Amino acid sequence: MQSIEAGVRVIAIGLERWLMLERFQQDGMLGTSKDVAEMTTLRGRPLRSYADFAKETLAQWQG
Repeated sequence: MQSIEAGVRVIAIGLERWLMLERFQQDGMLGTSKDVAEMTTLRGRPLRSYADFAKETLAQWQG
């Protein structure tokens, strides 16, 4: 019985992480306007979506 419970926990944790990653990819990192301003200042450029990051990275890899 313990091995079944352990397996269910592993599946539940995997599903939770998958859902968190999916939400992050869809919405990006959501923060307050103060958070966005601070991160923009620290990075020296506007923030971008994950999709834009992925496209830029792919373009760099393709040369």
